[in-house]
Amino acid sequence: AEARAVLARVLGSGLPLEPGTFAEPPFASARVLVSPVARTPAGGFDLHVLGRDAGALLGALREAGAALAGEDALEALR
Repeated sequence: AEARAVLARVLGSGLPLEPGTFAEPPFASARVLVSPVARTPAGGFDLHVLGRDAGALLGALREAGAALAGEDALEALR
């Protein structure tokens, strides 16, 4: 729920709900592909963006309350 709220602050409503579905919400002039995932009980999202747009998206997500988590954190949550 928290990941969805952070994404909604940055990318707006209309995010996909079910794993295996996708949406392409607007973000500045970038193309962002969003897909919910169920790798952990908490859920989350995969975001795909061109490298040139990644910094701006990451900055916006962090300003909206997102925190970076590495592979070790992901493994601990499984």
